[in-house]
Amino acid sequence: MSTSSNRAAAVASDSEPQLTWEDQERINLFGRLNNRADELDELIKINKKRLDGFSDAEESILLADSDEAPVRYRLGEVFVEMPADKATEMLTAATEKVTAEVNKQQEEVASIRAKMVELKRALYAKLGDTINLESGDDE
Repeated sequence: MSTSSNRAAAVASDSEPQLTWEDQERINLFGRLNNRADELDELIKINKKRLDGFSDAEESILLADSDEAPVRYRLGEVFVEMPADKATEMLTAATEKVTAEVNKQQEEVASIRAKMVELKRALYAKLGDTINLESGDDE
């Protein structure tokens, strides 16, 4: 009986895929990429809120009654009074800068997600259901 149970154990272990060092490195890379993508998604949300704030500020300047009255513009934690046209210029520059940041972040996320799909495909092909590589966008 012990011989047949040893054979059964050998057959069972042969049918399960073996995790190699390279596989573990791919799994670790997937985790790092997933964390980076999550960080970038959070930065994108923050920057989009900033863009909404810039848009609201520009709208407020346009709705102001007088072009000659100074506008209070926030620089860091201080408000500075300046002409409306100067404030609009600064808002436009800030909007362009943040928009460029968002576009760069979105491109990086797309690149990361593509790498993650490749890793997932390779790992699931070899290891099947013995691993679970779920990222935040899968849920």
